[in-house]
Amino acid sequence: KQGNLVLQRGLAQASAAFVTWCRSTIELDLAEPIVPKDIIIALHGHDPLPLMRWSISDAYPVKCNFAALDAMQDALKIEAIELSYR
Repeated sequence: KQGNLVLQRGLAQASAAFVTWCRSTIELDLAEPIVPKDIIIALHGHDPLPLMRWSISDAYPVKCNFAALDAMQDALKIEAIELSYR
């Protein structure tokens, strides 16, 4: 078995489905069953086109740390997200 995947220093929309899924999985404190998802991770540079893409299966968040960039915008800074996956 491989270790967990840790993603650091990213950006996301606060209303993005990925952010909502991470928060609800962590904040429910296992009150509901964990719903694993297949995820595509894209690395972007200055260009809008991705430099690399990775696919992971049956992933679910184990830890997440977000920080608001601007209260007036729908943007979050991803400090770190740790995902368990198959």
